[in-house]
Amino acid sequence: RQVTHRVTSVAGHVFATDFPPSMQNWESVDPIELFDSPVIKKAQKSSMVHHLEKCAGGCEFLVLWLDCDREGENICYEVLGVVLESA
Repeated sequence: RQVTHRVTSVAGHVFATDFPPSMQNWESVDPIELFDSPVIKKAQKSSMVHHLEKCAGGCEFLVLWLDCDREGENICYEVLGVVLESA
């Protein structure tokens, strides 16, 4: 069976997370409220999301090779989320 490989990379996180604007005033928001607050996820660069979606097209397997630490694991899940949503 013939196989085609695609190799690409990301530079840091694909997404940034933040609290809604109403929860960002640290002088008026009780920190306990943040545990129940929604989290907003925004693409760091929409071009990276588009690139990953394009690369994922037609793929049967995904191999992720990122730093072996918590941050690398988080980036893996960001990439995986984009790829699975585009499938």
